[in-house]
Amino acid sequence: MSKLPRKQTQVAFRLPDDLVARVDRHVERMSEQMPGVRLTRADAIRALLTGALDAVEHTGRGRRR
Repeated sequence: MSKLPRKQTQVAFRLPDDLVARVDRHVERMSEQMPGVRLTRADAIRALLTGALDAVEHTGRGRRR
């Protein structure tokens, strides 16, 4: 059973060159871990953003607002 694609919204923003370079290095690391898979800068940013939000949301559980 295949998953249906989720609706996506295009988001555009500017990043400092040094941060883009860090993202590009992350793409290289991800590519080394998954040979044969073509990864893009957008893939890396999605993965990094998802991981960061998961971490922040996880640590926020149990706190009072």
